[in-house]
Amino acid sequence: MAYSKPYIVVHYILYLINAVSWRSVQSPFNYKLAQTIANDKLEKEFKPIEKIRKSLLKNRNEIDVIDFGHDGTKSKKKISEISSNSLKSKKYA
Repeated sequence: MAYSKPYIVVHYILYLINAVSWRSVQSPFNYKLAQTIANDKLEKEFKPIEKIRKSLLKNRNEIDVIDFGHDGTKSKKKISEISSNSLKSKKYA
């Protein structure tokens, strides 16, 4: 049974969308296209986030922190210390 051209096109587009990464695309043209799209997206969308991350990691201001655990202690911590312990690494964020 032969598939119609619209059926093939739709399923191929769905395949490209659902591909795990741009590395799983087989055709050289599609590979280059997917790689270009992925790299442009990463650069444009993640630059502001990484800028904020760097500023938080450099911030030496102290803030009051209340531990809502057993004894409810109150202490001062640097923003850089809090952010270094709580932010995900660049690789996983």
